[in-house]
Amino acid sequence: MKYITFSNIENGVGRVKAIIINPYEEQMEDTGIFVDDIPVAESIEGFYPVLMARIETREPFYNYEVLSDPPIQEITLAEKVEVLEQAIAELTLMIATP
Repeated sequence: MKYITFSNIENGVGRVKAIIINPYEEQMEDTGIFVDDIPVAESIEGFYPVLMARIETREPFYNYEVLSDPPIQEITLAEKVEVLEQAIAELTLMIATP
């Protein structure tokens, strides 16, 4: 058996925050239950699995949430060159100044 702890309980469903195999007494929380098995998450492009649990039935399952696109930096090659040229100029001044 596995012991899972969870948070964000809404409508009898909690988001799993830890899976503990053979837990010690100190590891058990008020927001934890024993389950027989943890299902294997599917690999769905554009989504990531979030392990959830139905508390009443002690049934773990996955919610699939949309992956957000990473922020795109709008820095151009010309801007990079300009920044590097400025850094070189500052370093040159540091070296040249006694």
